[in-house]
Amino acid sequence: IQVDSGVWNNYIAITITIDSLDVGTYNYTLIVYDAYNHKTTGTVMVTVEEPSFDRITSISFLLSIPSIFVIFIFISIYQKRTNNNANSL
Repeated sequence: IQVDSGVWNNYIAITITIDSLDVGTYNYTLIVYDAYNHKTTGTVMVTVEEPSFDRITSISFLLSIPSIFVIFIFISIYQKRTNNNANSL
């Protein structure tokens, strides 16, 4: 499948968006001809895998530990202030 063709300005990067690819392996080959019809190619293989829910769960767990710690600190400070206010009455 030809994705694009045309004259290339060597100051502009050649980019292809791959964000919407389904799971699978994709072969992208860039074919470039110069003014003398000399050809060069470059190939990139892109493999899209199913997301690993184990990693996502681990990251979520690791992010929740500091959150719980911060909540615990705020509760402790609130209770301390509430006790100090009750004692000053």
